[in-house]
Amino acid sequence: MKKLLGIFLIIVGLGFLIVTITSWFTASNTVNQGKDFSQEVGSIEKLELASTSTDWYIETTNSDEIVIKLINADNQMDIHSLQRGNTLKVEVKERKFKWLSFNFKGQTKAVVQLPVEYKNHLAINAISGNIGIENEMLAQSLTLKSVSGDIRAEKLESSKVNASTTSGDLMFGEMDVRESQFNTVSGNLSVSQLKGEIEGESVSGNMTIEFSEENQRTKLKSVSGDVTVALQTGNPEVKVKSVSGKLLVAPNFTGKINEGSVGIEIETVSGDIQITQK
Repeated sequence: MKKLLGIFLIIVGLGFLIVTITSWFTASNTVNQGKDFSQEVGSIEKLELASTSTDWYIETTNSDEIVIKLINADNQMDIHSLQRGNTLKVEVKERKFKWLSFNFKGQTKAVVQLPVEYKNHLAINAISGNIGIENEMLAQSLTLKSVSGDIRAEKLESSKVNASTTSGDLMFGEMDVRESQFNTVSGNLSVSQLKGEIEGESVSGNMTIEFSEENQRTKLKSVSGDVTVALQTGNPEVKVKSVSGKLLVAPNFTGKINEGSVGIEIETVSGDIQITQK
């Protein structure tokens, strides 16, 4: 039953992303930029990036331009752009008629150089590609989506982060985020240093969350995946619920389980719950 549910959710996720990405670029006035694209930040308040089979790598620079370069791209793949108001949309597209064209160079990569001064909204939609944020990034909001690709970020500071995959892993380092939301079906979720609120849901993927300070509102749900949290010292109050999974609590835990005012909620069906304290 769980396997059928996972397959169904993968199909739904794939369909949703395809429809979303297609709807962005149905207009005929997109501009073919070839393999390289650059534009001054100017009045851009939201940057939306999309592709079907391209890995995205984001890095910040001291330049005042947004620069995108394709690596390992064949002659049938180009960058298309469209600006409407303060929103810039960029998609890596394959040409409609691709006769006997093979790419022996490996997965196409889109390297995006963002000015450090750009701290507005960033959204990336990929289907089979990975998403990587290589160095520290400050943004008003981040929306990161992929079906089978992994999503990874080293250091984020933002008001809101939303990241979702179907089978890809979610791997985050240091996060200073007011609100973060993570969703995956079979991928794993890990956050090594978290400051701020978090909501996470998975079907069969494991979740590992380490807090860098006394935790704020936390909600973690999984069906068969295990959930592990590492809390800071203090007296955290945790509500846990599992049908058949085990509850493992570290001997040095000084908080309360299922009593008091709850700040942390963890729920699984058959997955184990492990609580540790730094």
